[in-house]
Amino acid sequence: MDEFLSQVYLGNTVKSYLIALGAAVFVRLLIGILHKYLYNKVKKIMSITEKTYEDLSLEVWLRFLIPLIYLIVNINIIKQLKLSEGITDLLNLTQLIFIVYYVIRIINLSIEYWIRTVMLKRGENEGRIIQLGSMLSIVKGIIWIAGF
Repeated sequence: MDEFLSQVYLGNTVKSYLIALGAAVFVRLLIGILHKYLYNKVKKIMSITEKTYEDLSLEVWLRFLIPLIYLIVNINIIKQLKLSEGITDLLNLTQLIFIVYYVIRIINLSIEYWIRTVMLKRGENEGRIIQLGSMLSIVKGIIWIAGF
C-alpha cells in the first residue's frame, strides 16, 4: 500500500492527491452542514422581523457567498499540490474571475433591490416597475463592463 501511495504522477504522490481530494470532500460537507445550520438559525430570527433588507442579505448569502466560499477554498486546496507555474497562474486568474463575477452579481442585485424598494415606497404601479427593469438592464450591463 505504501508503494502505491508513494507513486508520483505529475509531480505529486498519490497520497497528496488523496489528501487534496479528502480535504475537498471534507470542506464540502462542512460548508453544507454549516450552511444548513446557519440558514435555519438566520431564517428563524428573520421571521420575527419584517425588514426586507434582511431578506436581501439572506438571498445574497444563499446565491452568492456560499458558492464563492466553496470555490475559493477548493481552488486553494488544489493550489497546495505541486503545480507548474502556468497552472498556478491559471488557478489564480480563475479565482480572481470568480470573485469579480460574484461581487458584480451582488452589486447588481443590491441596486435592483434598492430601486425596486424606492419605487414601491413611492407608490409606483407594477407596470412602471417593469419598465424600469428594462432600463435597469442597461445599468447592469455597464456594471459588468466596468467590472471586467
